[in-house]
Amino acid sequence: MKSRKIICFCILTLVMMISVNNILAETAGTGVMEFNAENAVIIEPGNQLFCYDVTYRNFHKAYTPEMFNASGVKSKEYQKVDGREIEDWYRFEFQDGCELYIPSGQSLMYGDARMEYYSQVLTYLQWDLGTMECTDMEGFSLEEAREKADALIAVLDIDDLEPDLAVSLSHEDLSRITKEMREAFAGEPKVKYFDSFTKDIDAYYLTYRQVLNGIKTAGMPQVAVVVTRDGIASLELSCVIDRVNETTPLTKTLSREEATELCSGKYRNEFKSLPENMRITNEIAEISVAHFFEFDEDGTDEYHAGVFPCWFFKGEQTRFADEAEIGVSPIRDLYRIPDGHWFYGD
Repeated sequence: MKSRKIICFCILTLVMMISVNNILAETAGTGVMEFNAENAVIIEPGNQLFCYDVTYRNFHKAYTPEMFNASGVKSKEYQKVDGREIEDWYRFEFQDGCELYIPSGQSLMYGDARMEYYSQVLTYLQWDLGTMECTDMEGFSLEEAREKADALIAVLDIDDLEPDLAVSLSHEDLSRITKEMREAFAGEPKVKYFDSFTKDIDAYYLTYRQVLNGIKTAGMPQVAVVVTRDGIASLELSCVIDRVNETTPLTKTLSREEATELCSGKYRNEFKSLPENMRITNEIAEISVAHFFEFDEDGTDEYHAGVFPCWFFKGEQTRFADEAEIGVSPIRDLYRIPDGHWFYGD
């Protein structure tokens, strides 16, 4: 498995001069850039599309330590900046060794002593998770893991939440992945590794996303859980929609064909001049519709945002030098359907 690194692109202008779903080869006297959406799986929206005005949940006000763990709070610590306590970061430790962190009103982490170990494994795997398999492990089924996750999620009272990703991480998988990580991060002292690989670290990674009118959100999942044989190893919450304030039907829409032109134009513009020995292929595997959010521009209300339907392009970019593969990155592009505005997602 190759370690993948993300390339973020800032595009100032988009040139839309190509035909939809054809392979684009841009030579410009130098290298070659290819874009192909011809074989993409198309998932059309089944319902009418809307824009939403929403309020996000303030985790500081919504959740207490007792909702996550009944073992009793051992200590409460505040992060200090210049000797002052900062109230938007707080941490709880429990008698059983679990910890709860709420670094902001829109992010929350809870887990046991293994939380950071699983977190670093998942960070290493982040661009591969969507293609990894989920198989039942001996004596520990996916159904059992979901039951444990659902019991905790029920306490959190999150509306319109649906299962999304499910990945199995057996102790054999974790042994192999840890070996890769040790090679990739050799000499990095801050990385924590599992040092024994027995069935007690077998885990399922489960994500859940909120759905508005049958369409899931893109970007960070609202809920991500690592479930082991003996319970919840980690839970992460991010940007949970607390309520929908206003629903507005779309009056202007960007077609899938127009969005594909925008996507291909973006890559053509970014890679219009390459060294002669370079070739870059951009292969789109799936085109669907997802919701993405945009917070208030003035930043005065961090819990208020607009939610917009977007065409969501998923795929892979592969880079070659002298026809030898030198790197692979995911493609995760979102184009807002009301106006074609580009976001980077997932």
